Amino acid sequence: MLPAAQEHILAQADGKARSRRNVVQARSFADLLEQAIRKYENRAIETAQVIEELIALARQMRDAVARGGSLGLSEDELAFYDALASGEQPSNSSG
Repeated sequence: MLPAAQEHILAQADGKARSRRNVVQARSFADLLEQAIRKYENRAIETAQVIEELIALARQMRDAVARGGSLGLSEDELAFYDALASGEQPSNSSG
């Protein structure tokens, strides 16, 4: 088993690759994270609430990854679907 730091780095690299594929989903998660941080900075929520929101965000991200598999779509197909559903112009990240 890899040490925790190596596992964390590998997970980050996987997340970065996934966010480049599915820009719509990445923007959504980035917006949610930014909102949680902004509420904390404005003293609208306590530290424990920020942690709860971050845990909820992590669960949403995990569920989003599983969603493609449950629909029988590859990551690229899911990214294309999400772009169409959001009304954004799909982009080809490979070139």
